[in-house]
Amino acid sequence: MPKNHARLFLPVAGLIIVGTLLFAWLDYNAHRQQKLAAATAEVGRYNVALSQRLNSVVQDVLFLAGSAQLVAAMETNDPHAVRYITNEWKRFSDVRQVYDQIRWIDDSGMERIRVNWSEKGAYGVSAAELQNKKGRYYFDDALQREKGHVSISPLDLNIERDTIEQPLKPMIRVGTPVFDSQGARRGVVIINFRAKDMLDLLHQGPLRLWLVNDQGYWLKGETPEDEWGFMHARADLSMASRFPAAWNAIRNGVSGTHTDDSGLWSFATIDPVSHAKRKHAALGDSERFVVGAWKLVRFEPQNTLRQAVIERLPVNLGAAFVLLVLAFVITQRTVRAQAAEKLANERMRNTQFAMDRVGIGIAWNDSSNGRFLYANVEACRQLGYSLQSLLALTVSDINPEFSIAAVRDLAARLRSSREPMTLETQHRRKDGSLFPVEVRTYLHEMGGEDIFIVFMHDISDRKLTEHALHEAKTAAEAANRAKSAFLATMSHELRTPMNGIMGMTDLALRRATDAKQIDHLGKVKTASAHLLSLINDVLDISKLEAERLQLEDTEFNVDGILQNLGRQFDHKAAEKGLKLLIEPQDGLALKCFRGDAGRLEQILINLTDNAIKFSERGIITLRCRLIEDTPRDVLLRWEIADPGIGISPEDQKNLFTPFEQADSSMTRKYGGSGLGLAISRGLARMMRGEIGVESVVGQGSTFWFTVRLDKATSGV
Repeated sequence: MPKNHARLFLPVAGLIIVGTLLFAWLDYNAHRQQKLAAATAEVGRYNVALSQRLNSVVQDVLFLAGSAQLVAAMETNDPHAVRYITNEWKRFSDVRQVYDQIRWIDDSGMERIRVNWSEKGAYGVSAAELQNKKGRYYFDDALQREKGHVSISPLDLNIERDTIEQPLKPMIRVGTPVFDSQGARRGVVIINFRAKDMLDLLHQGPLRLWLVNDQGYWLKGETPEDEWGFMHARADLSMASRFPAAWNAIRNGVSGTHTDDSGLWSFATIDPVSHAKRKHAALGDSERFVVGAWKLVRFEPQNTLRQAVIERLPVNLGAAFVLLVLAFVITQRTVRAQAAEKLANERMRNTQFAMDRVGIGIAWNDSSNGRFLYANVEACRQLGYSLQSLLALTVSDINPEFSIAAVRDLAARLRSSREPMTLETQHRRKDGSLFPVEVRTYLHEMGGEDIFIVFMHDISDRKLTEHALHEAKTAAEAANRAKSAFLATMSHELRTPMNGIMGMTDLALRRATDAKQIDHLGKVKTASAHLLSLINDVLDISKLEAERLQLEDTEFNVDGILQNLGRQFDHKAAEKGLKLLIEPQDGLALKCFRGDAGRLEQILINLTDNAIKFSERGIITLRCRLIEDTPRDVLLRWEIADPGIGISPEDQKNLFTPFEQADSSMTRKYGGSGLGLAISRGLARMMRGEIGVESVVGQGSTFWFTVRLDKATSGV
């Protein structure tokens, strides 16, 4: 290494080594902070999930306890009433699928109704298997509560007949007292909430966390063998005994971090009682029964932190080596300045060679008058001039519409915006012919003066292609409109003879006496009605596509539409063992609006009919709510939720396309033309709304749509 090079390189190398060591130390601290931030985020996520689950259980236990049927069963002791409540609770448990038991325990402690849940579904326990729970802490505590108050048990394992149930069932019991119509206390309703899924949330994220009770026992630990030590009277199976120093700091703090020889700890306190508070429920006096806080703990052993530094060591050393090599090269180039300058000149010649053969016209122009200062070979070829001839011309010579004043105005705009400008125009060749070009212009300072650097693309071929595509698109759109108009006309013309066929069939049925003839005519009538429905769908979709469908403008209220739906579908849903639940937003049903009530009802009929068609059991819920209210109009959102077969994300893409269903087998199994959803989408858009679906395969679907309706002048 030459002496001059060494004097320059060695101090730079020393700075690089010191900087590498400093970076490694900062990286170690950054890794620790990243671990803490990740743990904090996981705590927040779990807090939200826990709150949602406990709030849902509290709401459910209050709902079940307030059932009028349960009050009747308590007062009459009628076995039929007990069986009715049992069946209702079985359906409720099947919908929720997270409750191990739902029980009514009378004031003597005897179970009167108990519904258990298994993987095969909910089932009622026979009277012979019912047990007396008097003396159990959760029963005694719930029985002492006031009306509308709930009790929440600690998180422990389920015990059946004084033995821990196997396999283990982590359980939280939520209870509230029940009263008869005279206000007499008649026992409690208890829900056993299976907490396994809630605990498994701790393993869903990128971190593995522990959940520890207020005594230091693991509710969720690193291994199942460490968990539930307090249920087995095993004090050694606890964080308090295994990590006493860390537990002492965590127990006495609400949240924070702790560092000791074992590693890095981050923790937060979770109070399940505070998560369960709701405006419709009050938690009872906590002095009689204390649930206890939980500690959510993240542990990072010291060897793991060190391992992270060791894993990064090759990267840091590699970076230091790269920096040393770069320093060596840079200092060497500095010493050899003349060689570098020669290399730069050679590269400039190579760049010039590439510019001349890149296939894009490149030119430099004076920003004050547009005179050509430079042009590559492609620019000369496009314009038909030699380089010498072109350098004697200005921009105005190849584009007469671009005057010198326009050149100066362009320069001013580019100075102001500091951004390049792209436009399409025409250039004139030397022979006088014109051709379309796309020009991208930059303003660049060179030698103290501003010049234009211009890139010119000959877009003749692109323009020809665009013209051909436009003509093809216009022809296709015209053909599609003609097709839609033809379908609309034909569908309309087909309805007249179909109505005649149906009318004559009705007349024949009235006079027919032969059983076989009546059967044949009945089949003709059914097939005709189905065909007429299909013709109506085709007529609607063709009118929508041809933009010939007109909406009516009349006054109506939501209640009338909902009553029609109930009358039409209650019996149909009951025949399949389904329940149709209609839930309009409070105060919305009786409000009057202006619009096409028939078309709005048509959308609801299509979606409700599909929900019943693709569901086997459960509850179908129809909701309506106000999402936007202006002085002139409102935006309503309708939702039809079903517990049916669900739709995959791939099938949802074409769901609202005419003649499409989720898959081809649906037409064979369920029937239908595949037009209902397409018609519904067209009608929703005509009513200034949208339509969509949210669905999970095997878990059901929620179809929703919005419509904008004018307010009626008659008010409510």
